[in-house]
Amino acid sequence: MAGETWTAEPALTSGVSRSAFTVRELDGVRIWTVMARAGGVAALAERVEAEYGLGLPDGPRRTANEGAALLGIGPGKWLLVQPDGSPPPAGRLGGLAALVDQTGGFGLLELRGEAAREALGRTVAVDLAPGAFPPGSVASTLIEDVGIVLAALDDAAPAYQLFVPRSFIGSVGEMIARWADAGRSAGSG
Repeated sequence: MAGETWTAEPALTSGVSRSAFTVRELDGVRIWTVMARAGGVAALAERVEAEYGLGLPDGPRRTANEGAALLGIGPGKWLLVQPDGSPPPAGRLGGLAALVDQTGGFGLLELRGEAAREALGRTVAVDLAPGAFPPGSVASTLIEDVGIVLAALDDAAPAYQLFVPRSFIGSVGEMIARWADAGRSAGSG
């Protein structure tokens, strides 16, 4: 459901407190796949810099400003996230890239709070330690059997964005909360 937030009561035992993190769906964004035309990464990088004021990430990295974010998801392939109502990238990137609107296919979850790293770490096979997955890092991974794109945000407190197939938004939010509860019940944290 659009805009749904998953937060829970404080933990009654030691371990991960679900009240120490929040998972919420972000509304009001458009998500595009951008794929550089053959041999055109350098020209695309110049155009992205001119149009969006962002460097084109080289590898699994995230760059962002107030108007857009770019996530490297494969060689010559990125996700572009921009506010709803922004001009479509086709007019801004010309014939330099193949563009596919993924807004109907992806939902965007944001996980934040002091226990966000612990809660998410119980669900993904990615080392989320700050030295291994610092802010700006991107990874394709799974939460149970659901393929996601995970990005560490440039915030002082642990915060992540998860690009999730839209039909799994509610399930993934609940899975993260359930795994956090399982860790708390086991007394680990």
